[in-house]
Amino acid sequence: MHCYRHPGEETTLRCSKCERPICTKCAVLTTVGYRCPECGRERSTTRDVPLPSLALGLVLGAGLGAGVGFLAAKIVGFLLLLVSPFVGRALGELLFRSMGRRSSPLVGGVTAVATVLGSLLGPIQAAIGRLGSDSGAGILAGTNVWAVAFAAIAGGLAWQRLV
Repeated sequence: MHCYRHPGEETTLRCSKCERPICTKCAVLTTVGYRCPECGRERSTTRDVPLPSLALGLVLGAGLGAGVGFLAAKIVGFLLLLVSPFVGRALGELLFRSMGRRSSPLVGGVTAVATVLGSLLGPIQAAIGRLGSDSGAGILAGTNVWAVAFAAIAGGLAWQRLV
């Protein structure tokens, strides 16, 4: 039997999903056995994340998301929007790997919300500090709109990677 992608490679290994013969160069190790590259790319419908990995993902997601959003709020400018896809994808990938290459919509949602709230942390603190004063300035008075847009894009892409 020969690999379906490398006709010169003899093999006894088959994809656990489609049963095509695959060589060790093509084999992708998944939680249910070796798969061909096409079947190995498909996302699993199971969302079983062990509790310690889920807790780690939640803590890292909330902390890193809020940190990224908070740091972005300190930078002013349109350039934030250009780097937001890269930051969001890197954040999602880091969390995905920290959870043992498992996905969790809960961790993705917490990360996305924490990223946006982190970008609003400064204005929220300022609004709380002005409570009871007659300034009339709301939470949006000191908001960096670019940072909020950055946080929404980055948080959304991190969430997309973890769902």
